[in-house]
Amino acid sequence: MQNKILNQIKDIVDDDSLTQNQKLEDIQDWDSLAKITFVSWVDQNLKITLYTQDLQKCQTIADIISLLESKCGK
Repeated sequence: MQNKILNQIKDIVDDDSLTQNQKLEDIQDWDSLAKITFVSWVDQNLKITLYTQDLQKCQTIADIISLLESKCGK
């Protein structure tokens, strides 16, 4: 799941250099549209309900991965 999430974020912001330790505030195109796109992708592909408010608490891509893993019971 980790690689799937990381790759999707890379696709959304069009940046193949991202890593799990990347700070979200340092990602140039991680804006409100990117967040909504990601939330929609999570809902459709991972079948997990995620809200943009949940993402506000995350500081890194690894935080997003941990959040999603906790929501799916892993």
